[in-house]
Amino acid sequence: MKISVIIPVYNVASFLPKCLDSVYAQDLDGVEVVLVNDGSTDDSLSICEYYKQRYPLTIVVNKENGGLSDARNVGTAVAHGDYIFYLDSDDWLAPNALTSLYDMAIKYDSDVVQGGFYYAYEDKLLRDTTESCLEYVMTRQQAMGELVRQEAIKNFAWGKLYRKSIVSRFAFPVGKYFEDSYWQHLVINEVNKYCILSTPLYYYRQRQSGISGGFSMKQMDLLNGYEVRMDFIRTCYPELEKDMAQRWWNTAYLFYWYAKGCGMQDVIQVYSNYLRHVSAATGSLLKGIVSYEVYNRVPILMPVEHLVNRVFHRLWG
Repeated sequence: MKISVIIPVYNVASFLPKCLDSVYAQDLDGVEVVLVNDGSTDDSLSICEYYKQRYPLTIVVNKENGGLSDARNVGTAVAHGDYIFYLDSDDWLAPNALTSLYDMAIKYDSDVVQGGFYYAYEDKLLRDTTESCLEYVMTRQQAMGELVRQEAIKNFAWGKLYRKSIVSRFAFPVGKYFEDSYWQHLVINEVNKYCILSTPLYYYRQRQSGISGGFSMKQMDLLNGYEVRMDFIRTCYPELEKDMAQRWWNTAYLFYWYAKGCGMQDVIQVYSNYLRHVSAATGSLLKGIVSYEVYNRVPILMPVEHLVNRVFHRLWG
């Protein structure tokens, strides 16, 4: 089996047919589809069973609700493919997506191949422009640097083709939002080659009801994930420590201002306390960084710096 596409499913009956149609329309043989129904209460399971009847290379796992990480872990455990592709059930693929990624994996004997993607809104598509090179082959060290800086490589687990022998060793953390931030650096630490194909192959649906649609205490999981990554980078890639410290601090800084915008005092206090914690932990590394100096020396200017950050940086990158 060449590829196993793992799709966690939870109450997405209105989106799931488009997702599945895009997978079964792929022009690559040897593709297994693993549908993990995570305790849906709508018609999602019936849709999964319908597609299983039509397409033999389909596995349906029906389980109690355990969250996205748990569903991905279960899907990975039962998959038979040499490579794993994670697809969210409200997103969809370009017709040549899997062929393009698989051909590049074989061409370069790559452990991970990342494709380009669109932010898919109801009325428009916005192309991700992180990486403009058509094909780019990176070493482990280069890939880790790109992940730490959140430039060419983002935390997203979806949209990438992974060698199964690597990802099967690292479970997603169950019960966490932004679970990818705890996981992605562990995978990259095991690769010999990481490839990027910038052609957009994945449609990332934007909807406010998703877990990344609003601001709340959930975003603390991303900050905690960055703290775990900070410890990992400090130990294994000390040359990237300053870059990771800046990413961690900048995210805590932005989240503090988003918390103030939500107007809930208990949430504001949590993010305020965490920002002070990050400042204490990274201060020796971040002297001279504009946003850090503004926060610590001229607090009244913080809203101006915050506005600049909102214009030039994506919140969830």
